[in-house]
Amino acid sequence: KSNPITCKIPEYSLEYTLQRIGNNEKPKTNHGMRECVNATKKENTVLTGVVRRVDKKNVVVDIGGGNEAIIPPSEQVEGEEFKPGDRLKLYVTKVNKTNYGAEYIVSRSNAGIVAKLFENEVPEIGEGIVEIKAIAREAGSRTKIAVWSNEPDVDPVGACVGMNGARVNAIV
Repeated sequence: KSNPITCKIPEYSLEYTLQRIGNNEKPKTNHGMRECVNATKKENTVLTGVVRRVDKKNVVVDIGGGNEAIIPPSEQVEGEEFKPGDRLKLYVTKVNKTNYGAEYIVSRSNAGIVAKLFENEVPEIGEGIVEIKAIAREAGSRTKIAVWSNEPDVDPVGACVGMNGARVNAIV
């Protein structure tokens, strides 16, 4: 027969060890909460990341600075397959605050990624000379954008397409 006192010693030591580990993690958690405030400013922006792993249907992406982002199945482009090491452009749809810092929910299918990529590639859009009025997107197959020029001398379609389609090809 085993002694009830000796059987509980390993349980107490395990509990004590886990508590000590938790206490050592608290400074990181507080630092992570400060990072969350800055992370919420990244919503509705485009980031570049590297695929770390594919968990069931979620894709986990390293976005730098020790942060990871998740691409849920609803935000993935149908038929697109990911492998570790792939570099991706991602649209940040939501940032959740957790005990361990910020949790980024990103998208590859959101129409916002098209708008942000055009803002980065076409200087006339970034300067406000050309405006994107609407975006219609079938993720993975085609995208259409309606553009408008605030200056009569600027062709909005020509500005977005570029010479021989150079600006569009840079985005695609």
